[in-house]
Amino acid sequence: MCKAADEARAKRLLAEAKESKDFKEVARLIAISAPKASISVRARQGLPNPAWRLNVRLKLGLPPMDSMPDFCAKCGYDFQRGDDWHCLSCPSLRGVQHTRRHNEVVLCVSGFVDNVGGFSHVEPSGIGLARKDRTRPDADLYLSGRRFVIDASIVHPLAPSHTELAASKKLAVAMRREREKRTRWEEKCAARGAVFFPVVLETLGGFGGDSAELFKELCAAPGIRFVSDNFSIRALRERLSLCVARWTAVCVRECMYSISD
Repeated sequence: MCKAADEARAKRLLAEAKESKDFKEVARLIAISAPKASISVRARQGLPNPAWRLNVRLKLGLPPMDSMPDFCAKCGYDFQRGDDWHCLSCPSLRGVQHTRRHNEVVLCVSGFVDNVGGFSHVEPSGIGLARKDRTRPDADLYLSGRRFVIDASIVHPLAPSHTELAASKKLAVAMRREREKRTRWEEKCAARGAVFFPVVLETLGGFGGDSAELFKELCAAPGIRFVSDNFSIRALRERLSLCVARWTAVCVRECMYSISD
């Protein structure tokens, strides 16, 4: 009964947001209903209290703080312009905190493959079709005689440039990023005998559809079902979700206080 009541309330809120043409609110409501979006809230491993609170405030559509600063401490963005979660798309964090967040996501996946008996190579070379092609995917994975290449990305569906697309359907922003990565890598990887999977996560917790397909392929590997719970696909999903949630807190701290690690 509680589930039915919650679903009815969610539908009502979504209908009201669509009627008022509030694309940002529609995007938020759709994003938090995406597959696996609730993992970081109910994960067994948990989050530090400050990170958990920020994660919940993001999902509820609340600003990071009740009393927001006037400007972003990193780039000077005026918070009065309406994007309370500017920190998740702040251009001044792209080369530092956003890159670290991305790298931790890659290491979670590659570490999982290593722990279940496979082999991973982070940022492999030689994937390009031409000798001069020096571009590198994020990881080359070998498991049970199969080869997978991944390229990861974390997208923020509530960024001003994404809200209209994000309001159209679940994971719309993630799917667009997946298409971009497939266009870039799929042919190159196929020529090397590898299957390419983009690993795209949303800041509000959703997992892109190609990530789910990768996990299915990894689950099908012989012997994977005999590993401990700490190395299960469920545990991997939790680690990825918690990683994104933890780095949300770091990005908030940087934009609010400009404290460098």
